[in-house]
Amino acid sequence: MQVIANRAELLTLYKKAAKLANNYSPIDALKGVLMEADSSTNTLRLSSTNLEVSLRLTMSAEVHQSGGCVLDAKLGTDMFTLMGGDTVTMVLDNRNTLTIDCEHAHYGVIVLPAQTYPTMELPYPEDSVQASGIPSMVKRTGFAAAGPDVMQCIHLVFSEHGMKAVGADGTRIMTSKGESKDGASVRMLIPAKSMAILAGLVADTDQLSVGTTGKLISFMTNNFIFTARLIHGNYIDTDLILGNFQQQFMVLTDGVALWKLLDSAATVAKEGSTVGLTFTGSRITAQCETEDGSVEDSMEVIPLRGEPKGTYYYGVKKLMQCLKAFDGSLQLEIGAGGILLLSDQTTSCFHTAKRKPMPVELAKPKIAEQVEKPKKTRKKKELPLAA
Repeated sequence: MQVIANRAELLTLYKKAAKLANNYSPIDALKGVLMEADSSTNTLRLSSTNLEVSLRLTMSAEVHQSGGCVLDAKLGTDMFTLMGGDTVTMVLDNRNTLTIDCEHAHYGVIVLPAQTYPTMELPYPEDSVQASGIPSMVKRTGFAAAGPDVMQCIHLVFSEHGMKAVGADGTRIMTSKGESKDGASVRMLIPAKSMAILAGLVADTDQLSVGTTGKLISFMTNNFIFTARLIHGNYIDTDLILGNFQQQFMVLTDGVALWKLLDSAATVAKEGSTVGLTFTGSRITAQCETEDGSVEDSMEVIPLRGEPKGTYYYGVKKLMQCLKAFDGSLQLEIGAGGILLLSDQTTSCFHTAKRKPMPVELAKPKIAEQVEKPKKTRKKKELPLAA
């Protein structure tokens, strides 16, 4: 292999490919990135996989001799970062030594043959739909994808209304809209961890072609293909659940301000602590009480519908997670049974209520009691009298 490539572009692509490398894998090749140069097309391909997801990136390069090798992911990232100059020259000899030259540096490293890298499935499905906004969708739904089996997945839904992602854990349902104008009708379950990796590789503005082979889903552009395993199973009918929501009242508030209100109340919170939200007209008050103390804080809201009143209880940590998905103004609705529904133009959060917690007794400070110990007296030994 002999190739000359743009250093900055190579570094950018190599860092992305290195994200899939597994430093703890028993397979040495999976700790690296597969680099393949093709003289017929003057392209350099970088590929990687963790056996759950696979990635291939392609860039233009000046290829004088075709060939390939597997370069350690961390070592390659460090070298290409420290190098200077505009171009990098890489030459692979028949002893699996890769020579890398740039403006002020020269490296010679031992690499693995390309044949040692596991075979990857990277299909380009013929039928696909266009989508964008993947990172934001994953950020707003992935944290709620928890539980057994399919509940650890993000439910990706394409319909005539566009695209949306859904994450649920039994107490919360998070939904977030993306951009898709193809009008397709398909539903897919993808592990949330796989979608989180994809979200770290693309931007919201990237237009991706999305297609499936039945067992794999592919996200593609001209020089990028990412594949993940599809999960088969029955997901909860979130449309039915949200469609049966019965509103009691609605207020307008700010997501960041409400998060700060809960953060103030959560200063005494522990794992599993409950926060109470009390609505009185145009005011909302948050209360949290544990053995360490109690905190109460309030803020103004704008009533929109119904009469805001009553106190409702939620898991403070989980509710704060949900609020991080909202940046600006949002509608807050309370339904039957205290169900909370937060929503803005792209995102919604359905959150079930908890029972009113039992009263908590504050921990009493421990005061060391000074107890005077009786002094030990030493008996004098009596000597026997002389006869």
